[in-house]
Amino acid sequence: MPVSASSFAEAKSKRFWPVIVLVLILFAPTAFGVNAVVSAQTATPVKSIKFGSFTPPPTNTKTPLPSPTAYVSIPPLSTTPEPDPKKIYFFSQRDPRWRTYNPYTVGQLGPCGCGETSTAMILTSVLDNSSNPDQGYYNPPRMWDYYENLYPGRCGTGIEWHKNTLESFAFRASINAYDRNNPQGSNNVIKNYLNNGYLVIIYYKRPATYGHYVVLSDIIGSTIKVYDPYYLPGASMPVTIESIAIIQSFVAAKK
Repeated sequence: MPVSASSFAEAKSKRFWPVIVLVLILFAPTAFGVNAVVSAQTATPVKSIKFGSFTPPPTNTKTPLPSPTAYVSIPPLSTTPEPDPKKIYFFSQRDPRWRTYNPYTVGQLGPCGCGETSTAMILTSVLDNSSNPDQGYYNPPRMWDYYENLYPGRCGTGIEWHKNTLESFAFRASINAYDRNNPQGSNNVIKNYLNNGYLVIIYYKRPATYGHYVVLSDIIGSTIKVYDPYYLPGASMPVTIESIAIIQSFVAAKK
């Protein structure tokens, strides 16, 4: 029986429908998942960053040194004590495994990385539950990468950078001035933070030289005990803060 043109077209259309459906099934995830993929990429957690995985940013000819700014006055905290914070996991900025680390432009972790290493100690102590934090998500080289991405071309860090970084990891953080005319009063404020479960990074100057960051352990009377990242690996911590330290400010942070 002869086949009309319309019947032929209808049969041809039916024959190609399965092919069209198959193509849609194969490519629909790509075609309709673009926004989801882009969103997932922009929301990539920092902890997925590997050593040196940042694209080296443009060279910044200005090399910022520690410069505490943006001091925030806060009311006294509650005097109700909370459990002691987790013991600090100590990192040394001069650890031979990474003291020369810097795939970028300025400085090296060993001489320049006290701030990044102090932040690494806090993040590791609170967030890293792995069996080997030295190879974890928050060790000093990875924090160096993180800071380099945000503040390229530097040897030294501003105290506000540490506040901003801790806040990016969902910590509550504030910058506080240290009153050198009333050190006991400032020590009481810091002690109050510790009693309420906060971790503290102290920034201090040395006479006629650069500043330094350390992580606070405790204040006993007038003695300030710290985890000092400039000590070599294996050093017994905590230690008493340097006698020449002229404390400028501190960051208090709590998850």
